[in-house]
Amino acid sequence: MKRDIILTAKNDRRVEFYDGATHARLAALEMPAPVHELALTRDAATAYGSVFGGGVFGRNKDPDRRLVVIDIASRHIDGYIDTGACVAPHGMIFGADGLLWVTAELNNALLGVDVRARRVVHTIDIGGAAHWVLAHPDARRL
Repeated sequence: MKRDIILTAKNDRRVEFYDGATHARLAALEMPAPVHELALTRDAATAYGSVFGGGVFGRNKDPDRRLVVIDIASRHIDGYIDTGACVAPHGMIFGADGLLWVTAELNNALLGVDVRARRVVHTIDIGGAAHWVLAHPDARRL
């Protein structure tokens, strides 16, 4: 089964799609601000991107507070999820619980996002700058 490649061109404010076999660019989708990371649903139908804002880790001069929802088949933006008071979303991973877990770098927080409801359902203060998040092999811990 052929798989396409999706990547973020953060500095150019684009998400790009490439042919997985030939590596030819298929499409480019303009973003409202730099998108830092992408996470795909298990069925690869939807991608979620962290709209990080301008700057780099710890020095984000213009932090955003959105996650972009991208429909893979149509290669179009299907809306946004607002992270509320938590800004500079960055690392993302789907947990075994089905939630999309997202770091909010400038708020020292880890957010649990219900992607179906398109809202943040958990905000966990982790006591320090949140950069990336990984799932433990037992799938019970992040």
